[in-house]
Amino acid sequence: RRRHTRYISVTGVQTCALPISFSGNINLFYDQNLTRVGIGTSIPKSTLQIKDVGYESTDTFTSDMNPVVLDSFPVPDYRSCHYIIQVTDQGYSWFHTTQIMLVHDGLNAYKTEYNIVVTASKLGSFDCAINNGYVELIFTAFYSSSKNIKIIRTSIEP
Repeated sequence: RRRHTRYISVTGVQTCALPISFSGNINLFYDQNLTRVGIGTSIPKSTLQIKDVGYESTDTFTSDMNPVVLDSFPVPDYRSCHYIIQVTDQGYSWFHTTQIMLVHDGLNAYKTEYNIVVTASKLGSFDCAINNGYVELIFTAFYSSSKNIKIIRTSIEP
């Protein structure tokens, strides 16, 4: 298969060449702070937004047992999302991975957790809530030690 250099228009920037193969036009948009990119949408709500699906990743550190908000998004932006989560206990080198499906109705958030894999034991619990117009994913560690929590969120607009 031959690869061609095609041109795409990038809002706010001169047309640039990329070595990709496609037919038709692709429009890329970015927000005024240059922190979000949209493909097929002119108003990206996530770091990467392709039409009505948003993609985010976060990296959080905690060392105590107090609840910590790992991720949040405005209630109107997305109706449901899927999380892939990796928790690393940096002191013991223990690991905990899990997936969460979350949906909200504007007043309450609901989740199910599945595909839990641990090397020793679960390092904490996950909850969700709506606070001040934001859907939140919350982690509470089971014991005090330095933990790194990485998440990937795929979200779908209402």
